[in-house]
Amino acid sequence: MSSPIAVTIILDMKPEAADRICAAFPLLFEKTRTFSGFRCITLRRSASDPNKAILIEEWDSEADYDAYRSWRDQSGTLDEIVEGFVAYPEIALWPVKVA
Repeated sequence: MSSPIAVTIILDMKPEAADRICAAFPLLFEKTRTFSGFRCITLRRSASDPNKAILIEEWDSEADYDAYRSWRDQSGTLDEIVEGFVAYPEIALWPVKVA
C-alpha cells in the first residue's frame, strides 16, 4: 500500500504576469479536484513579495500525483502560465508525515 504525499511547488512569477497567473488558478483547480487520488490543494501568495507563491497539494500516492502531472504536461493547459514564470517552478515531494 502506498503512502499519501504532499507536494510543494514554488512559483517565481514575472511582475507583469503575477496577478494573471494567480487569477487563473481557481479554474485550474476545478480539474485538479476531479483527478483520481487528489486530496487537497492550496495556493498561498507571499505578502512580502507578490511575485512569489507556493502551491501545496496532497495526494493519495506518488503514483496518483505522477499520473496527474503527466496529464497536465500532455494537455498543455499550463503552457500559457509557464511563460509568466521567471524560472521553471521548484517542485518537491514530501512523503513522510511527521506530525
